[in-house]
Amino acid sequence: MFVIVLTYEAPLRDIDRLMPEHMAFLEKCYEAGIFLASGRQVPRTGGVILAMCPKRKELEDIIEHDPFVQNGLATYEIIEFRTSQHHPLLKPFADPGTRAMDNVTS
Repeated sequence: MFVIVLTYEAPLRDIDRLMPEHMAFLEKCYEAGIFLASGRQVPRTGGVILAMCPKRKELEDIIEHDPFVQNGLATYEIIEFRTSQHHPLLKPFADPGTRAMDNVTS
């Protein structure tokens, strides 16, 4: 699993100008089953994406197609991690052999 941290490198007016193209990029990644969740940071200095991808290099290549990256408006940090425990609702995305937490309310 990956956490992708997006940092804006341009004024918000420039970010907002390309937001429709960025949202179309995100939608394609959701349709491909790569992205699981995404949203803005608070305060609005960038975004965060939760992703599943077989290989880090593949994810790096995908991110290069983000209009924010292509236009120099944002940079990304990719953090890979392996689950060791998880909420039962996340079982389909957890690494094999990891423990679902018991007595968790949904």
